[in-house]
Formats: sequence, C-alpha cells, structure tokens
Amino acid sequence: MENYARRESLCGGRRTSLWYPYDADYLFKICYNYHNKKVGGDAAMNVQKLGQILNEMYNKAPNGDRVTNIHLFGIKFAEIILKNHFSVKSIVECSGINVSYAAEVSKGVRLARYVTPKE
Repeated sequence: MENYARRESLCGGRRTSLWYPYDADYLFKICYNYHNKKVGGDAAMNVQKLGQILNEMYNKAPNGDRVTNIHLFGIKFAEIILKNHFSVKSIVECSGINVSYAAEVSKGVRLARYVTPKE
C-alpha cells in the first residue's frame, strides 16, 4: 500500500478506517498550510516566523543566558502558541536550533501563567 493513506472517520457512531489513494503533492500542501496557519489579521504570525524569532533570541543571547532566552521566548509568545495550537516542536525545528530545546520552550509557555517579562 505504497500510495495509500489511512483516514479514520466516525460513521454512525462507530469509528471506521478507510484506505484511500493520495497524491504526495496534495499532502505536502495540507501540511504546509497547517504549519503556516495565520494569527489575527494584519499581525500575521506563523510557525516559521516564530521559529525565526526563537533563532534570533537564541543566537543573540550571551553564552550563559541562551536557555534563559528560550524560556523567555516561551513566556512572550505563549498566548499565540496556545491560542493557535502551534506545535512547540515544529517551532523549534523551524528555528534551526536543537530539537531537544522544545522542552525548554514548553517550560516557558507553562511559566507564562505565573510571570510577565520586564522588557
């Protein structure tokens, strides 16, 4: 089943699985559109832009404060990330930094409920 994907649906209250042929270009467009979801009209923010901001914050931080800046990123952009259901892992992948830092961004997002940045 090389060119088939599985689609699950609810049919009469029962979950059913169907195998259907797919076009790789079509699936790429779906994934691309998912990762480029827009946020609020003119202030468009997507996963790639968040990744760029994270990359800048990480690379401009002094050596001892890089992880702190990752936490700060999570705090500053927690509302956008949570409101739009953005994947933290996708943001970190787009930033180009090590994927293991997704845990640090998640910590910042959780901290946002309790703290506010000074700047």
